[in-house]
Amino acid sequence: MLIGRTWTPGEVLTSSLRVFREEGLKTLWFKTIGEIFYRRMLLLECVLDDLPAPITSRLPIDLHRLTSADIDAYVQFRPQPAKSELRRRLEAGDRCFWAGYGDRMVGAAWVSSGNGWIEYLQGHIPLKPGEGYLYEAYTHPDFRGYGIGPALSGFAYRALREDGFHRILIAVNLENRPARRTFCRNGERVIAKRGFVKIGPWRHDFTQAPPGGPCPEERTPPSQYWDGIAGEAAGRISYMDAFLGRLKRRAYVGLLDRWATPRPAGAVLKTDLFEEAKGPDAFLHELEKGGDTVVGMDLSARMAAGARRREDRCRAVFVAADVRHLPFRSQSFGLIVSPSTLDHFPRSSDFGRSLRELARVLKQEGVLILTLDNHFNVFDPLLRLVGRLGWVPYYLGRSYSFRHMIAELEAAGFAVEDTTTLLQHPRLLGVGITGLVNRLGFRPLRGLVHRLFLEAERLEQTPLRSLTGCFVAARAEIPKKEALGPP
Repeated sequence: MLIGRTWTPGEVLTSSLRVFREEGLKTLWFKTIGEIFYRRMLLLECVLDDLPAPITSRLPIDLHRLTSADIDAYVQFRPQPAKSELRRRLEAGDRCFWAGYGDRMVGAAWVSSGNGWIEYLQGHIPLKPGEGYLYEAYTHPDFRGYGIGPALSGFAYRALREDGFHRILIAVNLENRPARRTFCRNGERVIAKRGFVKIGPWRHDFTQAPPGGPCPEERTPPSQYWDGIAGEAAGRISYMDAFLGRLKRRAYVGLLDRWATPRPAGAVLKTDLFEEAKGPDAFLHELEKGGDTVVGMDLSARMAAGARRREDRCRAVFVAADVRHLPFRSQSFGLIVSPSTLDHFPRSSDFGRSLRELARVLKQEGVLILTLDNHFNVFDPLLRLVGRLGWVPYYLGRSYSFRHMIAELEAAGFAVEDTTTLLQHPRLLGVGITGLVNRLGFRPLRGLVHRLFLEAERLEQTPLRSLTGCFVAARAEIPKKEALGPP
């Protein structure tokens, strides 16, 4: 059942070709599923207490509030909505601000209070006293690209502040990049992603609340994003079922026993502290068995601090650092363990950059143990879909095949000595299954599920491992450079 109006086949084809030609395949895909069952928007806020300097348009425009005397001009500018609707809005207390160029109206934006309505999501957004919802911001196509939108919204914010408003909310379609750029100039920031999934009469609304930061066009600093993730579940004991946590820890400890025994001489680095900060799958203390210095590192200072509090039995040094720009001297470590760290980048080029940094700080003949999300796991497409829907509590980057992982390692100067897959349970489905049996509280059923998951680990020794493993794993070394002798 379509969410929007009924489309004729000719309209579908014409509209699809236009969107594909003007905005690309990705936008066409999301607009298509938006008409069928799934929609989402970014929710932005602008706090009016601290606005930047006014933005000036590159055209000499005049900025005004809309009054009933301006309704005819507005209808010439935008035929919809009808005059009666415009009058109703003004009488209800909505405000409209518009930009004029010469004798033409070229831009306008409306602001409501009390109870905003997001047309695209077909839902209300409740507003507190002093809050407003900006909607139907529009610039005439002939006048786009001149900075009229940011100048108009800045004017509106100042006028609203004088009226007693302190916060404005805006909903922006993720595919509308010009609008996203417009609303990144006056101090707006992303506070949530809202949307819904609808199949027939059933509808599920969701809100994914990313940490505060600038608009995507300004690139929220990654450390700020992961700081938000570190604090997002304050009060939770962990992000993972205790049994699955023990299973994951056992898998990593087994990998260390096989690939790092005896331990290479030198300090040890673990590139991610998510497990130690938030889960029952922590294994940093297992890296201390060699007796050398152990460094636990995370991009998020908040994550590193959380790991330090929870792992007080560890003698490890906890630091906040970016794996793409490591603050360590060259050849500092004899062993590096990177547990699903390098598969959370938005840009694929950062994967190779991080591997080159790891190669720099690893001693010759030192060992890197690397794991990444498995691209060929049969449930990986489901994981990506759920991530798109906002039901995964953190950003998912790419998943990798053995071939891609090995090629990137070799390009960074590593020699790959061995590969395998890790954790043979059905990952996302496994989380759902264990959660269900825990809720049912039937101990024989829970015991059966646990035994099945343990038995599934045997698949690592079969050719099916590339389809069942949650992670691909590699043991890699920096080859010792042979000294050049006399000719």
